[in-house]
Amino acid sequence: MRVLPAETPPAASPSNDAPTGSPPLAQQKPASTPEPKPRVRNALPALPTAPLPILNKRELLAINVGPQSMDRLIAGGFRTSESLDLSHLGFRMDRIEAPPGWDAARARAWLKRELPNDRFEFNRTYRQYLPNVGGDGDLGPSDHPSPPTAGSCGSDRCYGAAAINWRPALASCARGVRIGVIDTAFDTALFTGRENVSYATAAAAGHQKAASWHGNGVLTLLAGTSQSDASGLIPDAKYFVADTFVADQDGSPVSDTASVLKALDLMMAFDVQIINMSLSGPRDPTVEKVISKLSERGVIFVAAAGNGGPTAPPAYPAAYAPVIAVTAVNKYLNGYPYANRGNYIDVAAPGVRIWTALAKDKQDYVSGTSFAAPYVTAIVATLAGQGLTGKEALLARLETKDLGPAGRDQIYGRGLLMAPASCAPARTPVASKGEAWRVIRTSTTP
Repeated sequence: MRVLPAETPPAASPSNDAPTGSPPLAQQKPASTPEPKPRVRNALPALPTAPLPILNKRELLAINVGPQSMDRLIAGGFRTSESLDLSHLGFRMDRIEAPPGWDAARARAWLKRELPNDRFEFNRTYRQYLPNVGGDGDLGPSDHPSPPTAGSCGSDRCYGAAAINWRPALASCARGVRIGVIDTAFDTALFTGRENVSYATAAAAGHQKAASWHGNGVLTLLAGTSQSDASGLIPDAKYFVADTFVADQDGSPVSDTASVLKALDLMMAFDVQIINMSLSGPRDPTVEKVISKLSERGVIFVAAAGNGGPTAPPAYPAAYAPVIAVTAVNKYLNGYPYANRGNYIDVAAPGVRIWTALAKDKQDYVSGTSFAAPYVTAIVATLAGQGLTGKEALLARLETKDLGPAGRDQIYGRGLLMAPASCAPARTPVASKGEAWRVIRTSTTP
């Protein structure tokens, strides 16, 4: 496992501490629950639809703002808290704080009036998808989580691979494929000695780091670990993990636009082919334009559709057009009752009672669309050697099993995404460093 240097000094070193107690989850109930109601001991919290606390309510992002304009805003009482050259995305970004007593909306209105030719954006809030962890719907880990055991995981615990017709031989098709994971940090003790797992932080500086159990669970499903009897789907891919989350005042994971952009810049620095994302926020024009331009270059995005319930608004980045939005089903191929619904849902994958590692010496069941996304990422990775680019081209190449109402629907999208019967060997990039640099230096100024 390699820890990669960030483009700027990291906020903190990755945490090796196992999470203790229940993962921090807001104690809120979903607005509505579809029938039949699942048997749960505690109600699963919905993705809040009200405004959430942000890292800094007075903060804005200055995009490619020149020195004269920066001098003008500083003279107006603004303060620069961070300057970033996102060279692999092709633009510069400055975090700026509004004068005392001003909120971000008032500050942006003033800047638009005083500096109309410059661009200033809100630093929007992103949250994790509030997954369900533990047996039978508990909000926290089981009272007696299972320790690692030798051998393969049984069909009751690890039904996901069988549900999508995954065969171990398919893993070889993804050997060397470069996969980015934008999530929390992970417990390095789970992946000791893994030279194909690299890490860098994109999280905001000066904040407590978020718990790592979510990133542990997602990365285990993809890469596998000796600490879990749940086999990773594609253990020989190359993984580049960007931690984007810190803990808010309640201990819950929170991120922002600036951190997501830093993570995307890191992804491009390592020339990833597929990016797996498990975060939720409002529509964000800056992030949307970057994702669209990276998609045009051939980067494939896979994102969890959200756990806000059937009446929740679309969750982003999953709802952006180039992104494959993944919902969750259980072992009987019934929809996850707390999953978002909408026309943006593309495909379904196993994501209810998924067995994975949450920390060193701790495994448990997890539920949520975040844990369905890795199955889709693995399937997409098997086709990386066939030169297919773009969401529609990939989905047209893959088989789906229709679920629910006939045809595409707002619950399951096109249906359960199935693993291919065979695949071409993954193509190893042959460009020299100079050639790769020219590719990733192409401007994506949003």
